[in-house]
Amino acid sequence: MTARHVGLVMAGGRGSRMGLAVEKPLLTIRGKTLIEHVLERIRSSKSLSRMICVTSPHTNETRRLVQRLGYEVVETKGTGYLEDLRSVLESLGEGLYATFSADVPFIDVSTVDSLLADHREGGPLDFDYVLVVVPEELVTRLGMPTGSATKIKTSWGCFIPTGLRMIRVSSQIRVWSVLRGPKIRIIDHPGFAVNVNTSEDLKRAEELAGHFLESS
Repeated sequence: MTARHVGLVMAGGRGSRMGLAVEKPLLTIRGKTLIEHVLERIRSSKSLSRMICVTSPHTNETRRLVQRLGYEVVETKGTGYLEDLRSVLESLGEGLYATFSADVPFIDVSTVDSLLADHREGGPLDFDYVLVVVPEELVTRLGMPTGSATKIKTSWGCFIPTGLRMIRVSSQIRVWSVLRGPKIRIIDHPGFAVNVNTSEDLKRAEELAGHFLESS
């Protein structure tokens, strides 16, 4: 049987764009923290063998929450997203990994399972590093602001990362080399287009929550 992915929920960022004292993963939508929304969705995945919350000194309260909830935690230095991801992958070693962002609360687990199966079983996504993105137009159509979002501009359009990355680490390829050149995979699912980076994003996510929570 082909090995399943290890899920890494990245929750170590400063969240400086929010301008709030509270850690970003602990902001709430419908009375539940962002990271709880993410964890509750992906824990039903059939494609994950293990779930790890990746925190840092910037998110100590988040670490304490997820530990109380019974999730495994790895703490990094908090020097930056890719730096933290690299350190975790290097410590865990060979295998398949899927990253999730603690600030993308409405991801669809059936879509996740489909993508991970394709990556795992040698389908069209059989690459060492796959970055999953959505069209900027989809984000705009949902009424989500895009001014603070990371954007990937290509000859065929502008896209925004969803937080989902699929990574294969092997003994033949060093982690730093794998993370340099992702294969882009475009999806059009609205649940991956709600990314909370600012207070304006949070307000709009709260307005959209009813639709996503009812359909989950």
